Amino acid sequence: MKNSKERSTGLLIFLCIITFGIYAFFWIASVEYEYAKLQTVESKRVKVIFLTIITFGIYILFWSYKIGK
Repeated sequence: MKNSKERSTGLLIFLCIITFGIYAFFWIASVEYEYAKLQTVESKRVKVIFLTIITFGIYILFWSYKIGK
């Protein structure tokens, strides 16, 4: 993503372990908001987090692929 905030992968993993995975949802929401802002579309943070929880994390793989395109 152009002009996106650079995030540390190591810090993400560390915080996910320390917070028992709760930080991952915050990270998903913040990245989705940033992506929507760059694409000038409405953010779908609630949808992404809900689908990630319902599918036990499988949806996040599709979402990551979609963001990376």
